[in-house]
Amino acid sequence: MTEFRNLVVERSGNRVAWLRLHAPERRNAIGLDMLGELTKALGTLAADPELRCVVLVGSALAFSAGYDLLALEDGSFERDADRLIANPDHGALLALTRFPWPTVAAIDGFCLGGGLELAVSCDFRIATTRARFGMPVTRLGLVYGHSGLRKFVDLVGPAATRRLFLAGEQLNGTEAGAIGLVDYVVPTTQLSQAVTRLVGQIVVGAPLALRGNKAAIAAVLAGADRDLAGEEKLRTLRRDSIQSADLREGVRAFRERRRPRWRGR
Repeated sequence: MTEFRNLVVERSGNRVAWLRLHAPERRNAIGLDMLGELTKALGTLAADPELRCVVLVGSALAFSAGYDLLALEDGSFERDADRLIANPDHGALLALTRFPWPTVAAIDGFCLGGGLELAVSCDFRIATTRARFGMPVTRLGLVYGHSGLRKFVDLVGPAATRRLFLAGEQLNGTEAGAIGLVDYVVPTTQLSQAVTRLVGQIVVGAPLALRGNKAAIAAVLAGADRDLAGEEKLRTLRRDSIQSADLREGVRAFRERRRPRWRGR
């Protein structure tokens, strides 16, 4: 894969890719360059037939301190602010949200602002107890993009969203876990093991079922089950799985008490 300046791409065998945000001098603050690299990397990985999971990770200092607002000095707000902060269709967030395989955010240190939205855009979040989460938008004078706000309301509910966006509360890992902002909270020394364990549980699943269930969950969250066209797409996903060779193999392996040999069809 192409070498990047602000992103390190590593592989664990054929099935798992690690995307490491790499701007240590800025606590992994997110600039346009990093977002472009993330979009490009995810696009390449989405086309990889062997891949089953992506892990997004920062460093012990910070998962990400948020958008790189210092890059918007010298009157550049008028030129770049919509593209960097307020655009609900930003390529990197869309690429992450629509990525066909499960995604995991491994969070240590600060996870703030746009960095927190990156994490929330993943399917799973594992955080250390010392991680710090926050949305300092009122301290900046910013009204956040509506699509980003929707992610938080859907995930943690209106009350917790107000705590983050209006009161500006900063939460540690344990507090973030209590409101459902993260799925798993572990001691700092156990983050790597926890991620490895979760990823191991994901990648043993049938490829069609992994992609299909992720797509179905996204469709239901978007309300697709409430109209006839959307419901038919969901029925098609289920029909395809019922007719697949993988389902027959899964049932056969269950009866024979062995590990299934998936064919992806």
